[in-house]
Formats: sequence, C-alpha cells, structure tokens
Amino acid sequence: MIQRPNIILIAVQSVDGFITCGESKGTAFASPADQEWFQFALQQMQAAVFGSGTYEAERERIRNHLTEQRPKYVLTRHPERYAHEAVPGQLEFTADSPEALARSWGAKGWERVGLIGGSVQHARFLEQGLVDELWLTIEPMLFGRGRPLAPIQDTIDLDLDHVERLTDQTLLLRYRVRGAEG
Repeated sequence: MIQRPNIILIAVQSVDGFITCGESKGTAFASPADQEWFQFALQQMQAAVFGSGTYEAERERIRNHLTEQRPKYVLTRHPERYAHEAVPGQLEFTADSPEALARSWGAKGWERVGLIGGSVQHARFLEQGLVDELWLTIEPMLFGRGRPLAPIQDTIDLDLDHVERLTDQTLLLRYRVRGAEG
C-alpha cells in the first residue's frame, strides 16, 4: 500500500480566525516576520498545493518562486483555463481530488506537502482526513469578517504541539490533528 505524505496546512490568520480581511484577497496583512517564516516553512515541503482563488490572489508571488525542487499544484474545476500558465514540473493545474493527489504524492515518495490555501481547500482536505498538522501564524488583529480558516461541517480535534513567538506580537502555533494517519 502506498503511504501518503504528511500534509501540513500552513496559514496566517487574524486572532478571530480569518485568513482574509473582509472582501480583500490575499495575505497583505501578514507581518514581515510571518512572510519570512512562511518561506522557511515552504522550504521544508516537497510540494505545495492551493486553490485557484489563492493562485489568483498571489499569482505574481507564486510564479516568482517556481522551482522543480518544490512543485506547486493549483486545484481548480477548470484546469484548461490555466493551461497557458502551466510550467511542467513546477506549476500544475489539476481537477484531481485531494485523495487522488495525496496518493500520487505518496507514489512519488514525498514525505511532506504544504496545503497553503484557501479556506475551501483547507476544508476539503480536512474533511477527507488528509491533514496531519496545522501551522498557524496568528497576527494581532481582529477582522470581524472575511474568509474563515476552514469552513468545515464537523469538529476536528487537535493537539497543540508547539508555540513560538515570531515577534513580540505574532505567534506561531503548531497543531497535530488527533488520529491523523500521515
């Protein structure tokens, strides 16, 4: 049986749990410390996966950091719309299910994949039991509205593994999903 890699949800959010501020897209609210930490975290992954909304919001930043050593997968219902933007082995657009992707990554022998957005993809992977850890940066802000981290239907229990201060105001929390298999 093929082992799937550990899938680690990596996100920055407000204290009240939003990954965007109101209708704004992207993570412009992330502190410089989080942005630096995020790049460090991605270097620990063998690939990154995110939805088309995240790609649209962060297209330039994503395309500026393409590498064969760390391919990026964009989940979309319409990969053909992005065919002209694909870079084989570096940036792929797919309609595959999270489970199918996890199996394919396992078949490649990958051990760690970063799930980096957005909230719909977070929920899909979490609800299918595919997320093993959550690495959350908490910025000292209250938005009151925006996109939640993961609009899931059922409760998922977590165990706190690690707390770190990125600055005197910004926290990094690492959780393990209770009962995760990866």
